[in-house]
Amino acid sequence: MYFAQGKNIPYQIKKPGPFKPPQSIHPDQVKDFLSLPDAPVREYLWVRKSAWGKEISTSYFLRILEDRDDINLEITAVLMPPITDAYRWIDKIPPNGFRQFLADLLISVFGGTALLVWSPIYLAFLFLVGLKKIFTNPEKAIRRSKR
Repeated sequence: MYFAQGKNIPYQIKKPGPFKPPQSIHPDQVKDFLSLPDAPVREYLWVRKSAWGKEISTSYFLRILEDRDDINLEITAVLMPPITDAYRWIDKIPPNGFRQFLADLLISVFGGTALLVWSPIYLAFLFLVGLKKIFTNPEKAIRRSKR
């Protein structure tokens, strides 16, 4: 498995423009980077160990680095603990098909059009109710009736 540093993906790998980096790299492109000790592209051996019915997964990323007379071993371990039942509900949702997409689209189009027409009418109604409350003072009406 190869990892590329996100901040400065080499120009030999990155596509021009705002694209996601490629998910695979041709081996010929990698050879140039593997010889450098602090290269932006690094090769790792990925070892995954699962336990408890594949509920817990531990991944180890191993890299051996030769630097003149030294040999260094880099090991990074990542533990994925079990997921609680509160987060498993997402797995039970069936995938949406074309019918659901079409139904959502029609509801959005007709619902949006209805709201576009109804909103100014409702806003004018609320404005008139507010004006009525401002100009109709019950105390003044009581005083007028006593005269």
